[in-house]
Amino acid sequence: MKTINQTNNVQVQLKTTIVQPEGREEFEFNEPGQIIQVGDAHYLRYVEVQDDIKTPVTFKFAADGSVVLTRHSENRAHFEFRLGQSIETHYQSAYGMMQLFVETEKMVLNFDENTNNGKLWVDYELKSADNTLGKYQIRLQFFS
Repeated sequence: MKTINQTNNVQVQLKTTIVQPEGREEFEFNEPGQIIQVGDAHYLRYVEVQDDIKTPVTFKFAADGSVVLTRHSENRAHFEFRLGQSIETHYQSAYGMMQLFVETEKMVLNFDENTNNGKLWVDYELKSADNTLGKYQIRLQFFS
């Protein structure tokens, strides 16, 4: 088991844009969080609060440059982002388990381990078989 090397408090600002056939939605969050270093990886953890519903969220920044987003709610998501790749995942929805593909079109990660300040921009598509379910943008900033 890997040891937690360091934990630091940060402020998290997130803007998510979703474009689907039925329209466009935007969500913004400004929440306290933590950056946790475990081995070579860093984890950003915080809780999104929307309409009194609390959703724990984790971003894992791996040493190989990949980013994993995990959301623990009624609809559980585990999305891995690798620039230019399509990664298979499973999405737990109210209707059951769905097989999806995450296609990362753009990804920029800037993270300063000394200050625990960072920025992540991800543009991706969610696909089911050959159908595009939506286009998504994540604009994440965190700072101590």
